[in-house]
Amino acid sequence: MRPAPEFVAKQVADRRFPDAACVLMAGSIARGQATATSDIDLVVIHRHLSAAWRESLLEQNWPMEAFAHDLHTLQYFFDQVDAPSGLPSLASMVSEGLLIAGDEALAKQAKAMAQAALKRGPPAWDDAARRASRYAITDIIDDIRAPATRHTLNAALAQLYPALANHYLRSRNQWSAKGKTLPRRLAQLDSDYADHYCAAFEQAFGQGETAALIALAEQTLQTDGGWLFAGHQLAAPEAWRSEPVFS
Repeated sequence: MRPAPEFVAKQVADRRFPDAACVLMAGSIARGQATATSDIDLVVIHRHLSAAWRESLLEQNWPMEAFAHDLHTLQYFFDQVDAPSGLPSLASMVSEGLLIAGDEALAKQAKAMAQAALKRGPPAWDDAARRASRYAITDIIDDIRAPATRHTLNAALAQLYPALANHYLRSRNQWSAKGKTLPRRLAQLDSDYADHYCAAFEQAFGQGETAALIALAEQTLQTDGGWLFAGHQLAAPEAWRSEPVFS
């Protein structure tokens, strides 16, 4: 039987990060959505660090991820790492995190920064990004329409699972997500779409029935012009050149 995660997180904060100004516990445990395999996420905020860092820990049978920052590195990650990726990983952790040790005033500052970053949203998708996503999804759907084997179908479905959700979210200039958080992020924006998305993938993975999924993909791409193959072109940067090497 493991100790309560809040107890372990507080012990780790006091013992391993005594120099931190404050420590937040984040992730599914902080949201009250933990499962038997959830880990403990800690955001360890210092008054000054020469560089941000992260560390994986195992404490009292609890897997833990610690993310060490100061306010300046937090802002950099919000603006230069999270925003371009469309994935507000660190900003979400700070915004949702529960203070378990240290300076409440500094924690409030960090949370205000994170909430401002979340409110600003990611950079809008330009036409090139939309076309690239449409092309990628069209290509995956072609593999799903007539798969050689059930294994190749599953591989294509695994590719489509994040690609389709990401297109739905980013084409609406919304923050995206990854992995297990995708259904929850879709439900936050549109519960009806999330239900259709989950049901279509369950049918496809479970029974190999893909009609509903193909229809959902077509619907998702429709607002951006639908399927895309003929005429799609990608130009490499001019600087991508090297002198030929001959053996």
